[in-house]
Amino acid sequence: MSFSVVIPTMWKSNRIIDMLNQLQSCDLVEDIIIIDNDYKNKLDVNLGFKVKYLKQEENIFVNPAWNLGVSEASSNIVCLLNDDVSFNVNSLFSQIYKCFDRFKCIGINSKSYRLEHGPHDIAITPGHHIKQGWGCCIFVDRSMWVNIPNELKIFYGDNWIIKHYQPWSFTFPLKTELATTSASKDIKIRMTSDEDDAAWLKIEKSIIHEN
Repeated sequence: MSFSVVIPTMWKSNRIIDMLNQLQSCDLVEDIIIIDNDYKNKLDVNLGFKVKYLKQEENIFVNPAWNLGVSEASSNIVCLLNDDVSFNVNSLFSQIYKCFDRFKCIGINSKSYRLEHGPHDIAITPGHHIKQGWGCCIFVDRSMWVNIPNELKIFYGDNWIIKHYQPWSFTFPLKTELATTSASKDIKIRMTSDEDDAAWLKIEKSIIHEN
């Protein structure tokens, strides 16, 4: 058992450079799937032998990129990772690896962003911290994955995930700019946000109706 790491990117944060180096050198990482949503602005990075590089001719957005990445993953533990997050890969992955059989869906506890870097044991607690950075790094069981609906492009992917998994949260030191891409003033992103809001309302109503 090992990790597949899925990273959708538009190359807006330099944190991805160090993270790729750490992921390459981590023995627990089987493959790294990069979905390049803005190849014209690709940073000068060494992708390395573990990387499966999926260049998109246009931005397919994060939720479709997650679906694509999971479909290409070779390992059953998939890490959905933002490109603007940094942490000690060996330490976090080794600790997640030891307990993942008990917790099939683990995102970030918001307390993690306030911790100082350094040696740290993870703490795992029930529930999620959506809208507080929970979805910046999520470990999921690939065998339980249900594709996020196509009409959801940027937002509500993590809301969809917790409808299909029991969510947990880990506490571990991380740093991020948080929403480097989704907080952009780009008019297309703002319009897509409004469309996601409307689509999620319909999806939630259908889920409630089914139950």
